[in-house]
Amino acid sequence: EAGKILHKFGDQDVINYIAENHKADGWTTILPCSTNVRPWMDEMITHLNPRVCDLPSKPIILHGVVHSFEDKPGWRAVSGRIDEAVERVRELPWDEAGNSTVIPMTLCELSDCLNFKEV
Repeated sequence: EAGKILHKFGDQDVINYIAENHKADGWTTILPCSTNVRPWMDEMITHLNPRVCDLPSKPIILHGVVHSFEDKPGWRAVSGRIDEAVERVRELPWDEAGNSTVIPMTLCELSDCLNFKEV
């Protein structure tokens, strides 16, 4: 009410709080792991890194957890390619309703988002 945010946690905590408190409103849904890519999904399976699900071929969400998009060279490269792909999409012809008939593929395909191996 005072216009101040006093939450000391990160953005994911806020999203989790909103999702938990609005279950009945249907604002969120649980996605299967096949829609997610996390930095460790391409690493060797160990007791510290169990394989919960395989690397998806067409992810919906790239989770750059623990500063992956800044700290892991492969993920930093993906971040740059996604930025470039977004700019290419912005340059496509769009009608007044915000539709384009010439989007050639998904943003992931345009940016080669699954190619995040360490360089």
